[in-house]
This record gives sequence, C-alpha cells and structure tokens, in this order.
Amino acid sequence: MLHTALWDDVAAIAAMPVLLWIIATGLGLLAERLARQRLDNALLAPLGFCVALSLTLGIYTTGAGNSIALPLLLVAVLAGFLLQRRDLRSRLNPGWPLLAGLAAYVLFNLSVIAAGHWTFTGYNFENDSAYEMLLVDYLKVHGTHLVVMKSSTSASALNAYLQSGYPLGSQSLLAALSGLLGTSVAVIWQGFISAMAAIGAMALAMLSGRMMDRRLAALAGFVAMSAALTYQYALQGSIKEIAVTVAVLSSLAITRFAILQPRGVRGAVALCAIPLAAVLSAYSAAGIPYAAALAGSGVLGLLLVHRRLPTRAWIAPALIGGVTLAVFCAPALNTISTFLHVSLSGYTGAHASAPQLGPLFRALPLSELSGVWLFGDYRLPVPHGHANQLTVLATVVIFALLVAGVARLLLRREPGPLMGLVTMGLVLLIVYPRSIPYAQAKLLAIASPIVVLGAAQGISWLRTRTLLPLAALLSGGIGATVLGSSALAYHSSPVAPTERMLALRQAEKWLHGKGPVLDSEFEQFAKYFMQGAYVYVATDSPTPVPLELRSPQSQYDRSFDLDSETLPFVESFPYILTRVSPAASRPPANYRLIAQNPYYAAWRRLPVPRVLAHLPLQSPISAQAPVQCAALGALVSDDAAAAAAATTTATTAAAATTSAMSLVVASHTDSYGFQLKNAATRSRGWPLDPSGAAVLGSPGAASKSVVIPHGGAYRIWVQGTLPRRITVKLDGRKLGTVGGVNTPDEWLDGGAVTVAPGRHTLEVLRPGGSLVPGDGGSQGRLVAVALSTESPRRTHTFPIGQWRRLCGQPADWVELTRP
Repeated sequence: MLHTALWDDVAAIAAMPVLLWIIATGLGLLAERLARQRLDNALLAPLGFCVALSLTLGIYTTGAGNSIALPLLLVAVLAGFLLQRRDLRSRLNPGWPLLAGLAAYVLFNLSVIAAGHWTFTGYNFENDSAYEMLLVDYLKVHGTHLVVMKSSTSASALNAYLQSGYPLGSQSLLAALSGLLGTSVAVIWQGFISAMAAIGAMALAMLSGRMMDRRLAALAGFVAMSAALTYQYALQGSIKEIAVTVAVLSSLAITRFAILQPRGVRGAVALCAIPLAAVLSAYSAAGIPYAAALAGSGVLGLLLVHRRLPTRAWIAPALIGGVTLAVFCAPALNTISTFLHVSLSGYTGAHASAPQLGPLFRALPLSELSGVWLFGDYRLPVPHGHANQLTVLATVVIFALLVAGVARLLLRREPGPLMGLVTMGLVLLIVYPRSIPYAQAKLLAIASPIVVLGAAQGISWLRTRTLLPLAALLSGGIGATVLGSSALAYHSSPVAPTERMLALRQAEKWLHGKGPVLDSEFEQFAKYFMQGAYVYVATDSPTPVPLELRSPQSQYDRSFDLDSETLPFVESFPYILTRVSPAASRPPANYRLIAQNPYYAAWRRLPVPRVLAHLPLQSPISAQAPVQCAALGALVSDDAAAAAAATTTATTAAAATTSAMSLVVASHTDSYGFQLKNAATRSRGWPLDPSGAAVLGSPGAASKSVVIPHGGAYRIWVQGTLPRRITVKLDGRKLGTVGGVNTPDEWLDGGAVTVAPGRHTLEVLRPGGSLVPGDGGSQGRLVAVALSTESPRRTHTFPIGQWRRLCGQPADWVELTRP
C-alpha cells in the first residue's frame, strides 16, 4: 500500500507549475492594469509572483485560513484575466524567456522527475524543510495568528518560529497552492521551489536586453539561474532564499523596463515598488538591505540611461511608489522589528547565538560566487586534482569576463545587469563582513546568478566576426562548467525516503489526536508528517521534553533505543512509536502493539502489569543478549522486592504483593552479522569515522565469516544511510540490495531470504554510480549488516522464584512486574 501511494499525487505534481504560472500571470495582468502600464509579456509572471507573495501573506496575516485566502486569491487572478480579455491571447506568449523558465524548472525539479514519484531533495542535509512544511500547513488553517496548541514537538517548533517573526511570504504562497490542488505540501515542495526558479530564469532573461538577442538572453538567463550555489540551496530546500532571489531578480527586470520605456519611468514607479515589498515579504528584516540596495541601484540606473537628475515632477510618482510599497509590505512590517532583533542577535557579530557554521563544514570562499563548483557538495573544498584545477580556471575566467561585462554595460548604458551587480555588491559590502559564515553563504547563493549573468555580458562583447570562435568557446565552457556543477549537485543531493515518509503519515493516522507519543528516532520530518498526533521527537530541537538516558550524553542528531532510556521516563508516555529493526527493543511489558507497517510500530500503555524494574539486554546487531545471572539476581533480590512492596502499609499486604510479583522476559529475533569496524576485509576507500561507521566514499566491499546455527527464513538488515544501494552476498550468492537515506543509528530492511545453516561468508558491496538522483552523495555510512530470523516477538512470564532458569538465555529484556 505504501509503495502504490507513491504515485497518487502525480497529477498534482504536474499541475503545480501550471497553476503557479496562471496565478502569477493573472495577478501580473491585474497589477499592470491598475497601474495603467503595459509590461513585456515575459514580465507578467515575475510581477505577478511578487504580488502573490505579498497578497497571500497579507490574507494569512489577518488570521484567515484557506477558507478565505483561496477565494480572495482566485477572485484577484480572475479579475486580472477578465480585465485583459480583449487581447489576452497575445499576452499569454512570453516568448523565449518562457523556454528559459521551462528549462530551469526541469533542471531544478530533475530529482523528482527522475524518481518518477513525489519526493524532495536535501533530506538529512539541513532538514529546515520540515519546519517550513509545518508552517505552511499551519497557515492553511490559522494564518499567522498563534493559537494554543497541545504540547508536542510540532507545537514547540511552531511557537518558536511564529514568535520570532519568521518571514512567511513564500510559505504563504505555497499554502495557497497546496490548498487549491488539495494535496500535501510535501508532494509539491520541490516543484514549488523549481517553479520559483523558473520565474527567476525568466526575469534574468529579460535583464540582458540590448546586449544580446532574445534567444541568447534566454540561454544566459537559464545558465545564470543554474549557478552552482543557488542550485544547491534550492536542492536543500531553502525556500526563503530562492524566493528572495526571484523577487530581487524580478525587481531588477521590472525596474529596467521602467527605466527604458519610451514614456519614461514615472508611470511605472508603482510597479517597481511591488517587487521591493515581495523581498520584504519573503525575507522580512533580512530583506531590508536588498530592498534598500535595489532602490539605490534603480536611481543609479536611471541616471546612467537618462543622464539627468530627478526633478520636482518626480515627487508625485515617488509618493505613489511609496504608498504602493507601504501597502504591499504592510504584512511583512507587522513582524519585521521582531525578526530584525532575531537576525541581528542570531546571525551577526562575534557573539551571534546561532551556530557559526550551521550545516557548513567551513566558511565558504567568495569564489563560490562564480557559479562553478565541480565537486557536488558546496560545503566541501574541491580536492586537488582535475576537478579543482577546472573549478579554479572557470572561476578566474568568469570573474575576468565579469570585469569585461561591466565595462561593456557601462559603454552601452544598459542598466539591467549593472543594477543587479550594484545591488549584490552593496549588500555584500555592508552585510557580509558583519555576518556569521552560515549567513554569508546565503548571501553568496542569492548573488551568484547575477555574477554569472554579468560574465555572460563579457562574452557577448566578443561576438564579433574575428572573435566569434573565442566567444563560442567561452560560452560553451562556462555553460558546461556551470551546468556540470549542477549535474554533480543533482547526483550528490540526498533524496527523501518517500516510502518511509508515507509510513510516518500512516502512523499519524493510527495515533491521530492521541498522545503524548514518545519517538526516540532522530527523524525531523516526524513533526510534519505526524503533526496530527502529539508526538515528542525527543532528540529534535525544539521539543518539549528531552530524553532521560541511563547514561547521559549528547542527544541531538542521534537515535536511541528504549533500553538506553530510564524506565520512569519511558513509562510516562501513554503511547510509543518505535522504528522496526533487528536491534529495536520492545517497549515494557505493559505496552501492547496497536499497529505496524514495514517501518514503524505504534504501542499503547495498559494499566497492567505494573513494571517495577527493567533489566536491558542488547548486543550491537541484535535487540537481545544472554541474561547475566549477577544482574538478574540484583533485580530480584530481597531488597528490590521489599522496595517495590514498600508502597503498601500492612506487612501482610506487602508479603502478598511480593509473592504476586513475576518476571516477564521479552524475546526477539536472532541476528547474525558483523559491524564494519570488525570486518575481516574492508576496502581502503571505506575509512572508519569516529563512531565506527565506514564512510562509503567509493565503490568497495567488506566481508566476514559468520555462523548461522539454524537454517530457514531470514531478513537482510543494514545499519547506516545509503544514498547508493549496496549489494549483500552470502558465499558469493547475491541475496539482495539495500539502500536509502536513513536517520542516524537506524537500520534498513533488505527483504526476505532463505539461508542454510553453517559457516558462511557475509559480504556487502557498493557498486559504481548511476544517474539515480542522490546516488553520488557523500553521506553514505555503513555501520553493520545482519541476517535476522523472521520469528515474532514474544513475552514469557516466570515466577520470581525461578529466576535462575533464565541465566544465559538470550532475551531482549527482563522485567520485574506485579499485577
């Protein structure tokens, strides 16, 4: 059932970009008509996109949900089309810029297209998408108003984000699209980011104007939007950064049009103000430097083209523009001061509260502005070798062409790309030195498309008869290295395990409205896919209650077995969600299984029996281990029994309670395998990290001899995260393949096999790469491999006086209980 559900939303995936284009075009037509201007057809979607950001945010800011937001949005879109109905057919043809947008959409959404079903990229890369999706769903019901919610990790996250004045412009538009399509946010998440990138490519295609014909301008816009750092931020789910990038590019394209139109810029000032408001809607206080720089660069562009200062005649248009800006950015201004404080205290200065690097491994060099990074993961330095040399060469050429491009732009008095370079230059000059590396990387990602476009202007200068071969060579080289960087990013960006996300959604249905539910797996998307249940993702942040461990240690980015947690903590939860694996301990004896799918099991606590003490037993590749007599003896000692009976008042009652005590033993499957750190053979390309996991940086293999005492039905299990599937063999015979991006410390199921008894050589192999999205990821980690019996879990009850019978027997745990 989970597998077939992957294709349930294909229609919504296909319809989403079309719906966004319709909405953006309709709103663009409406804004154009109200301003009494006529834009180039290719600018309608960028303008309408900016209107949509501010309009949807404004509606949700009132506290309205989709029941009000969707009708209002549809009325505005329909009005735009009706007002322009006489020449509508001619207005719906954006020409070559539309092809640039389509190409960008395909590239940015290639992982979903290649997967053949809904998914999203950047899983376990940063996972901020989980918070964003949660916010989008909240907007659909409550708008931006904070309501009282029952305690859960989802509620904690929503409270933290909404109280911080977090920017919600892009999330508001996505909430409306999700509501109109009647589908989950996760289904159209990657498509929405890709569709925004398409609008950005259209705006970039309109910036080159007089420097090249429309076909080349469209190609330049597509390549510029595909700049490596920008593309990778889209793949990691940075919805705000892509939205503000598109809003900035739209502002530049519309301002350029206003400056160059024959009737002058005065009538179009109101239209120029709308994208500035969209910048603030998408980025709140963090967008102030961009809005200010855009306004300043617009004035400079006006002076460059018209060579005269504004006169008194500009006072009225300026007032109109100011009023338009104030109206459209009013929703963003509602929380801008709050988020300004958060931004300044969290992301600027030496004492910033946010982690300096965030998900980065180092501060990014300014050279990543070039749009070229021929190593997949932008966070890592390119190692020495051909990729490094080619990256350095391409970067030098792009910056040299950028200088030539600026010179030509000035000579031709072309304001478009120049305004973009001035805008990004001012923001980098003022904000970059004051920001932590994590925030600096965002600045570079937003600026990179303009740098690549500026280099394209330099190439266009060489398109003379004598230098045409050189221009063609440079164009091909720059295009190949930029798009090659994007291809490597596509190859390395981890793709969400969609079937497991569906399993979480199914678990939410089992537990809907129930809780609190303990979830000890570090699955950050549980707070989104299980938001209908009151789940405590105990190792996530923020969460209401952290785990109480038997041996206290760092919890973030870790998954923990129930046996590592204290009994009183576990028992405090009426419901528990566990990940299915050969090493997962059963909850205490008073919990009963509600439901189970291939990934998760849900448990409910019952009044009886009462668990008094818990003896955990576990081995590295199995949930069970031999019972140690000394430990069990301590569990059932007279002192323990007396302590347990101390809750009664009468001695006879205490004696009766003690005699009623019993031992409950949980049994699990038998597992046979090995940890990679103990493998007899392991490829050199699989070094061990500090945790003992093998880092799968290349094709390779590992093996070890194992003894399987009993033949029969077994399941293959692999502990780790495997963007590229690996093969499991037994005595050279292929048993199956296992793969998928996984949460820390958890296992992946490789399916059922039949195994004969005796000594065998168990082997795992990682093959060469393929074109599957995420296949080349650097996140591959392999901890252990095991073959586990298919026998079901069982519990057995023994009289307390027979405790010695259990010594040396394999068990998951032993508990002292009473009725």
